[in-house]
Amino acid sequence: MSYLGRRRVCLATMLLAWTTAFGAHAEDMHSGNFWLARCSEQVTTACLSFLHGAQEMHERMASDDYKRRLFCPPDGITLGQSRLIVVKYLRENPNLLHLPFVSLVTLGLAKSFPCPRNPN
Repeated sequence: MSYLGRRRVCLATMLLAWTTAFGAHAEDMHSGNFWLARCSEQVTTACLSFLHGAQEMHERMASDDYKRRLFCPPDGITLGQSRLIVVKYLRENPNLLHLPFVSLVTLGLAKSFPCPRNPN
């Protein structure tokens, strides 16, 4: 199995585990409301895993499919830093908490790490 195929299987397994673990809240588990509580006070594996997955997805899409970056974090940024940035963005934008968390992660990181504009 290719590297990309293994990553897809891993992601599917993680999503299945989250769905099972949070079954009682499945209708809300994709929103910023759900994840703000899980990423704010106590750092959870689920929160860091979701952030890692969102950033990996962005990297793959930027290099493979769309060839366009939505955010440009500096080298060496940690998941802990990403978590702090995203939580800050969520707290500053409570009117957006109903949106999908993966979109809010992208918006928060794009606000903190905008990409240089292409002059062409």
